[in-house]
Amino acid sequence: MNKEDFESVEGYFNDWVDLPYREQNSKLNQLRESGELTTEHINLLVDLLASDSQDDMPEDVYELAFDLNADFAQETLNENSQLGNYRLLKLLGLGGMGFVYLAERNDGTFDKQVAIKFSKVHFKKSLIKRFENERQILAKLTHPNIAQLLDGGTDEQERPYIVMEYVSGQPINQFCAQKKLNIKGRLDLILQVCSAVAFAHQNLVLHRDLK
Repeated sequence: MNKEDFESVEGYFNDWVDLPYREQNSKLNQLRESGELTTEHINLLVDLLASDSQDDMPEDVYELAFDLNADFAQETLNENSQLGNYRLLKLLGLGGMGFVYLAERNDGTFDKQVAIKFSKVHFKKSLIKRFENERQILAKLTHPNIAQLLDGGTDEQERPYIVMEYVSGQPINQFCAQKKLNIKGRLDLILQVCSAVAFAHQNLVLHRDLK
């Protein structure tokens, strides 16, 4: 799988990602019958449509998407790039609609590391709108178990971004295994997760991408 494979299905992904599942499935069946794409490319498209984040993606799809996002990010962004009061330090990973950098505040006011999530500017308007909606949702969620929105805006490339609290940690399952937590310890962590989810539900926010 290479960059050309990804580019061959990206247009379909951008056009279909916001459609209901049944309509996506219908269009995929039509695409199979048309013979416009190879079976490999259709399978790649299925994986992308089913993936809300990197954790959902098959490893080879994630690696390709990460490389493409990294290439795209570094066209205009790289380590030591400045965004307002923040200096970018390194690329952390990719989300469903863009990429995330570790950054630090460097205006001399105070020291703080943050995570800055950027949207890919060549996404269609509906996906940019989804990214902006995510930013607005985070703005109204203040909870100790939810990463806090700190700032947001649009950069010189007209790319929306979100400045968020940076949480240095690891996936909950890896943490449990490393610390060799017993059942009670694991349940205590799950209760913290449930508290955050319940708070989101109370604010009429449904999270579709829990891991």
